[in-house]
Amino acid sequence: MGHLFKHAAVRLWAALFLGSSATLILLPPFAGTLGPSWMIGPAVGLIAIAYWLVGISFAYAGRRRFNRLLEEALTWERAGMDREARQALSRAGAVVDSFLLSPFVRKDQAKRLLARRARFQMAQGDVHHPSDSVVVAYLRQAPEDREAAIQWLEEIAGAGDTTSVTDDIAVRIGQAHPDDPTIHRLLARFYISQRRCDLTALQTYTQIANSETALSEGLIEELAALFISERRAGRLALKVFLKAYEGDHSGEKLLAGIAACCRDIPFETLPRPLREEARDALSDMDTSRCAEVANEYLPDAADGIQKRRRRFKTSRDLRMGPLMQRGFMALAGVGAIFSARVLRILRAINSPRGRWIGMGLATLAVGWLAVSTVIYLSATFRAVDPAPKIEAKTITDPFTLQVAAYLKEADAQRYVDQLIGHGLDAYWTRAVGTHKTWYQVRVSHFKTKANARAMGEDLKARRLIGDFYVANYRRPDAP
Repeated sequence: MGHLFKHAAVRLWAALFLGSSATLILLPPFAGTLGPSWMIGPAVGLIAIAYWLVGISFAYAGRRRFNRLLEEALTWERAGMDREARQALSRAGAVVDSFLLSPFVRKDQAKRLLARRARFQMAQGDVHHPSDSVVVAYLRQAPEDREAAIQWLEEIAGAGDTTSVTDDIAVRIGQAHPDDPTIHRLLARFYISQRRCDLTALQTYTQIANSETALSEGLIEELAALFISERRAGRLALKVFLKAYEGDHSGEKLLAGIAACCRDIPFETLPRPLREEARDALSDMDTSRCAEVANEYLPDAADGIQKRRRRFKTSRDLRMGPLMQRGFMALAGVGAIFSARVLRILRAINSPRGRWIGMGLATLAVGWLAVSTVIYLSATFRAVDPAPKIEAKTITDPFTLQVAAYLKEADAQRYVDQLIGHGLDAYWTRAVGTHKTWYQVRVSHFKTKANARAMGEDLKARRLIGDFYVANYRRPDAP
């Protein structure tokens, strides 16, 4: 996000400078004919063209310098000058992080730089910590690179230091190379070193067990030892045990595993070659001996199978009616359709075409905001006629009623507001003494003292004021 703001800020300022300069040079000759108000559209258009041209210029300069630095790094590497090659790659990284490349262009160049750095590191033999190296970041983005994947798997299998990151990279490599026996053998050795028997590892074990190519020495024996220690029995375990038994005919644990597999798997469901190999391996043992060694290998297999069967209940066991089942199925179908539509929309937005469309719409929105702002400002800041002055009403009555005096202006204003609330013409004036300033609250104006006293007595009878006296009228002071 910081790179986006940096690129947009520099590009926008450059576009404003160039666009404003072009506007000042090209548009004044047409101002007399079209009028100043019609110059807003061409000015915004020139700034938009300048913004586009600045982006193209920045991208061209950034790509040219980036490609030159990558070629320079490759030349230094081939010449055996590792220090200079590293410096060239560092300068290429600085170009990727500069304001020259837009976020869309930067992403592609960053992938190229990461691939170049990963290959350089592997060529130097610096993959001592595979979980923290550049190779991991590269394989996370490009697990289809076979050479990098093979070298990384060899290093990580020998290092023995695995994390969730390395496990994720191994899964991605296996998915990217579904038919590569070499990679699957390395993955199998990696999983065996972790003593893993989860679904991902078992899929890899199945592929190497079904492979027709010759396995490396000791791999099948290590896998068989893992299955024996985990007390596994099944088709995969039977294949592994039989292949391991071909090289070691004296393995009693292998025979026990083969006998347990033949007991737990319906024998007639096995392929014919597998059945014949199992019979040949168990030919020296009678039926009772086979059952005995199978029970020693898996003593509680029957009880465990029954427990696992009881653990899983069907909808019939839960007494769920057909209507509820259909409702759940309908909800699941709607959820799957909705998820698929959302994923399709997200993929379309994340595609290059979607990004360019989004950037174009954003540019149009910014341009429209600029035009509307200029139009609004041009319509707002117009010459405004001065407001007519309100002449103060001249009062000639000489008398008024003073009903209170305060030392604070706020108290006087509060009392004035109270009297105004009762419909009286109340105000306050400021009287400055020798040591104090009084804020006098007064009410209305009268022609004679008699009228003023009558009004005061009436207000006092209504309990709106306390004491009062008739004073000479003076205009109210401004707050």
